[in-house]
Amino acid sequence: MDLPPPAAPGLFVRSLDQSRFALAHPLAKTAIPDLSLTEWQRFLDEHLKQPASGIVTVENSRGIMLACAAYCVRPDLQHGQSLMVDPLIVMDLVGSKMVAQLLDQHLQWLARELRCAGLHLQLPVTRSTAAEERGLSAFRGCGMAADALRLSKAVVGLEPAA
Repeated sequence: MDLPPPAAPGLFVRSLDQSRFALAHPLAKTAIPDLSLTEWQRFLDEHLKQPASGIVTVENSRGIMLACAAYCVRPDLQHGQSLMVDPLIVMDLVGSKMVAQLLDQHLQWLARELRCAGLHLQLPVTRSTAAEERGLSAFRGCGMAADALRLSKAVVGLEPAA
């Protein structure tokens, strides 16, 4: 097994386990403002039940989470076995692309370790077009390209699972 890529100055990648789910909640709320802590914890619990899945964060030296990525391995029609990252939440505090670049390097390493031929990122749509564009621009700088559009809507008349 190869070693993961080195951390960027002042940044490091860390696995997110159940004991730290609540610490990632403020970051998740930057993408989904009305997300409750209970909903967040339930999502992460269910996500980790999938085979070949995990959650990683990018944190600064003070332990502040700047990015969170939930991943799993799934087949993809175009690439075969692929690392699917959904959601990918990146908080861009200063317009730096270092967080996105470090996360991209780590996810590529992880994809290779899991024998995946593709890497797919799902970025949540925020209410700030400028913030969305900075996030997209940071990952485009890592060689990513938009090759699909996902449309979503709630199913009317179906109560959320309790």
